[in-house]
Amino acid sequence: MYMAYTTNPNLPKVRMQAVNLLYEGWPVRRVARYIGVAPGTVSKWRKKDCCYGLRPIPTKSSRPHSCPWALKQEIVNAIVRLVRLLKVGP
Repeated sequence: MYMAYTTNPNLPKVRMQAVNLLYEGWPVRRVARYIGVAPGTVSKWRKKDCCYGLRPIPTKSSRPHSCPWALKQEIVNAIVRLVRLLKVGP
């Protein structure tokens, strides 16, 4: 199930408004202070903006795409084969 790190429905519009203030000429630190977030956050929002502040910036999932400790698929397949061979009964 998909779950974003925030469920605030107004956040995409707030991001859009922050980026619009940047396009109006406000410095990043001033926008950050006005919105109430860190300056790095405002910079990241500007990088994610693809429509020059004309559309809300959606919330993306923070879920990792892979696990660095995961076993390779071929090792998992070998383990499954061994378990099936050694399993006795139903």
